Amino acid sequence: MNFFKFIISGILFFSLQSYCTAQSYEQLFLKAEEKLKAGECKEAIKLFTECLVLKPDSYLAYYERGLSYQSCGNTNDALKDFLKSINIAPDYSPPYYYISVIHRLAGKTQEALQYANKSIKIDNSVKEYYINRGNIYFDMRKYDDAVGDFSSALKLDSNCLKAYENRGYVYRILKKYDESLSDFEKAVLLNPDNYMYYNEKGILFFHKRNYKKAIEAFNKSIELNPAFAESYNNRGYCKFLLKEKNAETDFLKAIELNPKYAEVYSNVGMMKFFDEDYSEALELLDKAIELDSDLSMAYSTRGIINLALGKNDDALSDFMTVIKHLPNFEDAYSNVGYVYLELNEYNKALEYFEKCLNLNYQWTNALLGAALSFYNQKKNENAKEYFERAKIIVPELGNPEEGIQKLEEDFRYFTPKVRGELIKMINFLIRS
Repeated sequence: MNFFKFIISGILFFSLQSYCTAQSYEQLFLKAEEKLKAGECKEAIKLFTECLVLKPDSYLAYYERGLSYQSCGNTNDALKDFLKSINIAPDYSPPYYYISVIHRLAGKTQEALQYANKSIKIDNSVKEYYINRGNIYFDMRKYDDAVGDFSSALKLDSNCLKAYENRGYVYRILKKYDESLSDFEKAVLLNPDNYMYYNEKGILFFHKRNYKKAIEAFNKSIELNPAFAESYNNRGYCKFLLKEKNAETDFLKAIELNPKYAEVYSNVGMMKFFDEDYSEALELLDKAIELDSDLSMAYSTRGIINLALGKNDDALSDFMTVIKHLPNFEDAYSNVGYVYLELNEYNKALEYFEKCLNLNYQWTNALLGAALSFYNQKKNENAKEYFERAKIIVPELGNPEEGIQKLEEDFRYFTPKVRGELIKMINFLIRS
């Protein structure tokens, strides 16, 4: 009889202990979550660790402690806890997402993609999972796949601001300016106080060559954030293209806000070049390149100035640097062609004009340069073919002086030698 009493009391003690442990775990877990939400990550880590002492197989405690480590900036321990969580519960999706994010931030793109795919496979109803994978595809330059994922996020939540923002950026890279503008218009509706969205709209209007609308957008960006140097630079550049006299004021304001803003020095250098102040232009462009040795536009403008000054070797070096940095930048190949025209190396010139036209078959400068290369070799039929293609794009070329002036008004530069040869060629081809 005493033996059975002992067994019954033992069972009661064990049940009571389990009940107390469960109660203690739940209370600790809730308290730890509160600390994490309050931003007290160290306290949260301590409490989740106590939870794991009471319940070593709690995938939720590992997951939440991983979040706490991440909140404290300890990504190594966060990663360990997320991995423990999925080892215990392989079908619990959130840790896969965070593992993917950690790998992406560490530059481990393939690992990031692997875990992103897994998170979506387990649960395809979470917009953040698609945004994360879209970001990974963006890093991999798989822009169409990135657009697909951001679009999937928007199907789940048509007001997902981050998805509009990210997809808008990708559309701009893909030169789908109307689609990009539509996304940033939606972003502005959702968050009208974000100055960056207006700056993006301005950039898109710039690419669409609607410089006045671009200036309006940059005005709004500056109104929302008067300390944002990029919008001053962008607005100044649009004013420069519209030949407004106060463009330099915006450039100087951008430099005042950010003295190491290389692109501004490059833009002011370009402006000084068109004012024929070559000395100051070169000084500014050298400064831009000193600040950012990868700034292709500074090399491009400096190359044009060197060409204008008869420094053909220096010009060629600058244009080749642009091609190295931007192998798909058509203007750089055209500029190299014009250096070879200056050197009377017509076959080399043709080679680079053709490379330019392979990238953009409507690049007028390259069409004229190719025509002149043939003309100077007395291949008049070939010259006429390229000239006629150029004239379709710029009808003013039917009048040589007017046509060349039109191109120069669009900030195209020709040396006196080449300009004279072009006018002579056009007159001949029109007469013939």
